[in-house]
Amino acid sequence: MRFLCLPLLLLASCWVEDEQRAARSGVVHAAAQAAVAPSEWGLDELVSPAPAPGARFGHAAVALDFNGDGEQDIAVAAPGEPAVYLFYGPGLTWWRRFAPPEGRSGDFGHDLAVGELDGAPGDDLVIAAPKTERAGDAAAGAVYVLTHGRDLPTPLRVRAEAGALLGTSVALGDFNGDGAPEVACGAPKQRIEGQQSGAVFFLCPSKGTEWVVANPIGAWKHGNFGHDLAVADTNADGKPDLLVSALGNPSASGVSGAGQVFVLRNPIPGGEVIAVEDPGATEGDGARFGMSIFARDVNGDGNADLLVGAPRKNGGGVEDAGQGFLFFGPAFTAEGHRAFLRPAAKAHDVLGFRALAADVVGDTTIDVLFCSLARHQDMAIVAWDGSALDAPPRIWAPPSDAGHHFVQGLAHGPRLNGAENLLVGDPSFARSGQRESGRVLIRRLDAIP
Repeated sequence: MRFLCLPLLLLASCWVEDEQRAARSGVVHAAAQAAVAPSEWGLDELVSPAPAPGARFGHAAVALDFNGDGEQDIAVAAPGEPAVYLFYGPGLTWWRRFAPPEGRSGDFGHDLAVGELDGAPGDDLVIAAPKTERAGDAAAGAVYVLTHGRDLPTPLRVRAEAGALLGTSVALGDFNGDGAPEVACGAPKQRIEGQQSGAVFFLCPSKGTEWVVANPIGAWKHGNFGHDLAVADTNADGKPDLLVSALGNPSASGVSGAGQVFVLRNPIPGGEVIAVEDPGATEGDGARFGMSIFARDVNGDGNADLLVGAPRKNGGGVEDAGQGFLFFGPAFTAEGHRAFLRPAAKAHDVLGFRALAADVVGDTTIDVLFCSLARHQDMAIVAWDGSALDAPPRIWAPPSDAGHHFVQGLAHGPRLNGAENLLVGDPSFARSGQRESGRVLIRRLDAIP
């Protein structure tokens, strides 16, 4: 896939009435453009073409090549509308709005995933709506697929029970090794023997096959298996594996609420299952180990490694300071794992709210990022250089006008100017007094101090 190294442009919200009506029609539009200038954070800012209170534009964001032209496009979710916007590269000045086919949907765009499903040029986009009512079942959840050339997202024929929150997380890959890709859908409140232990639903759109993998420990109240998903080749066999967090599971030693992450090896089902835990889990900590996970080869050995955020862990003995973890594949054992604390950690920093591995330094090594969703003045993205993990991290504070859920959406794009750009969703940002209208900030290497 080819991406041109061209500057990302600042989009303005100067919209006239006919364009507001057109925005709801599903056609491609050109954005009115203001002068290109970075925000005070040294970033480009992507805003909704039609900002609205409560839209939460930026709750999720991903980079992709949607139309197969080799340019970087960006998909941004606005669950409060509900809608997902596609901004087309290289300039991001052309856009299209997609709404759920039913016209309304619960939390449409809560999570987004990118991959290939139909064999046609361009990436396909999976859109999750975990609070959608299905056939009278409240919050059963729904998942949609959007492909280039279609006017509406297509709902997948996968059903969970009422309250299961299907689509809290989504991922794509050929998980059973049959040559046809599947969509994996986390349903962390799916019941097992009456307990909301959690499950992951798999559906192959091309074959219509479906299966379910339940929480490996069985019935456990609020196990939340399926809360977050990650896809990577964890043992260098060329096949995608699925990593699943269960932030409410007990540890193998019986520490309640310690949290676990499971590595489900290809083929699923039938492959090896590895449980990964906080080596220092303590009773009553409520660490939320697995709140956010990400998988990528950090040490360059060909096996994907696992980043785990535990934002409520009393890191360093400080209440809710949070902590990040890095476990190395293919074994993911506690031996040799790395733990990350924010320097001069304070109570309620909640480091680990989001986790990401990306080359943001620009030296070709993969860096480790954990985000802190602390009190407004203490929010930050904390980045450890992958070539010097023991060195002090870089700390990037948000703009002074950032919303209270800055970094709710976090992703990386392709390399631009030598590094991978960051997409930072700020859905609680208030534009011109419009509470939670939202935005996405785009950080490139030339903007990093």
